[in-house]
Amino acid sequence: MEINYVPTACRGKKAIFEGSVTIKAPSFDERYGYIDESGFKFNEDGEMSGGMDQIKAIRNLVKSSEAHYIKIEIKHKESGKEFKTFEEMGYDNRCDPILTEVAMNLLNGFTLGND
Repeated sequence: MEINYVPTACRGKKAIFEGSVTIKAPSFDERYGYIDESGFKFNEDGEMSGGMDQIKAIRNLVKSSEAHYIKIEIKHKESGKEFKTFEEMGYDNRCDPILTEVAMNLLNGFTLGND
C-alpha cells in the first residue's frame, strides 16, 4: 500500500520545507521486524527508552526505511534546493528530521485514511 506522506517539517506556517514523500507502508510483519531489529525498549506505557542505544537504533531504522521510499518531492523553502532521492536527503543534515520521522513511522505504523 502506498501512502503520500507530508512530514512535519513541511506543514504549517513555520515549515522550512514543502512537499511530500510517497512511502510503501510496512506490513505487520515488517513493522514488528523493525521493532525487533531496532533494539528499542518500551516501558509499560508504550514509550521508548534506550539512551545512547537509541542513536544506533535510529541509524539502523533510517537505513531500513530507504526501501520504503517510492517517490520524494521535498524542497527547502529558503534555498530552493530540491530533494528527489533518499541519498540526497541523507547528505543534507537539514533533512535529518524528515528521515527520522519517516523511519519512526515504520515502527509506529502510518495511519491510513480514506482514498
